[in-house]
Amino acid sequence: MNVKHSPYLAAVKHREARGVAAALLLFGIIAGYVFQRSAGTFQMGDTYLHFAIARWAWKHPALFLDHWGKPVFTVLYALPSLGGYAAAKLFTLVTGVVTAWFTYRVALRLEMRMAWSAPFILLGSPIYFIHLNSTMTETTFAMVLVLGLYLSLTNRLKAGALVFSLLPFVRTEGFVLLPVLSLWLVSRRNWPAVLLLGSGFVFFSLLGWLFHYHDPLWVFRQNPYQWHSDYGSGSLGHFVQSNKMVWGNVFSFLLLFSLVYYATRYRWPAGNFLLPEVLLIVLPALVYLIFHSVAWWLGLMGSAGEIRVIAGVMPLFALMACRALGHWKWPGTYTGTVVAAALTVLVALEPWRIFELPLPVRTEQRLIAGAAEFVREKFTAGTVWFIDPYVPVVLDRDFFDATQLHQWFADADRPHAAMRAGDLVIWDAHFCPQ
Repeated sequence: MNVKHSPYLAAVKHREARGVAAALLLFGIIAGYVFQRSAGTFQMGDTYLHFAIARWAWKHPALFLDHWGKPVFTVLYALPSLGGYAAAKLFTLVTGVVTAWFTYRVALRLEMRMAWSAPFILLGSPIYFIHLNSTMTETTFAMVLVLGLYLSLTNRLKAGALVFSLLPFVRTEGFVLLPVLSLWLVSRRNWPAVLLLGSGFVFFSLLGWLFHYHDPLWVFRQNPYQWHSDYGSGSLGHFVQSNKMVWGNVFSFLLLFSLVYYATRYRWPAGNFLLPEVLLIVLPALVYLIFHSVAWWLGLMGSAGEIRVIAGVMPLFALMACRALGHWKWPGTYTGTVVAAALTVLVALEPWRIFELPLPVRTEQRLIAGAAEFVREKFTAGTVWFIDPYVPVVLDRDFFDATQLHQWFADADRPHAAMRAGDLVIWDAHFCPQ
């Protein structure tokens, strides 16, 4: 009898899957309660702008093709955003739980011994966890990426390629990952799937060309990220040195252990059992990290050195750590299981230890909210000039209706130049001209 497919092992895996699902549901309930009670958010600017684009895309359809907002993200959030920012945040949490579940399914497909730990390692990443209380693109990118992995590892290569092709329209780094992900399809000699990696680009290029930009190359020409960044540059090791906030201490240790494992166990030729894992997990994760490290070091591609970007590939790092967790000197023994469980708990609890939860509102945000609330109650006419993206969320006004709101100032030296009598300015010392 083949033990791998024995009824006993199948029953064990079924019970394990039910346990993982129940634990993820419990996490979602607890995190949802905590996040909905959180007056603050980790990101103070971009999260509200992404929300606004999705919220008002129904009224301004061109926003569905906004390059900075990212079309796939906007389409997914357009409906939840109608319920307000709290509803949009809740949708992010749902995507995070879905991503964690499929991370577990991918770990099973890769026959990782401690597959059950993968979703909780993912949720234990501080930077990933805290972004479940936002409307940022990183968590959506992670979901699309892990869905593509699952399809690719279940022999649905064409479907996986179609999903992967959407990545550049969730975050621009998708263009960096597509050539790396294509290596798996090339190794399988599935040439139709390789071609399908370009389907997202073709679809959105045609859509933008025909209905908005009237330029077949708008994806490149309307790229919001300049080659040379206005944010300056920094250390090549910036992201790795931020490991406590990105991965946490125990997670970081497991990643180091996994790199040693892959370096010592992986061997060519193509029949090596680690080939799919290396091509679909390890290489994309490392290429993504190296790309952002170099971009920040050289001051390129609009990089601001934001550590949050690593959350986009956190499922890959979680899978690498899961592989390490299953390969101690005592694999399969009771002691090994206890150690693995203890380390998983330490990883999973890390965000709850380092963040003040529920997240308190920052003083700056409280001031902006108070000013915007005063304006909402006292003034109904005139245009409100502002820069902080939190303003229209509190005002509940159409961000993109110039008769209601106007973000930025055309002339920083004379910011009042285009204003009219009766207009109002909500000025802040963070974003506004000094």
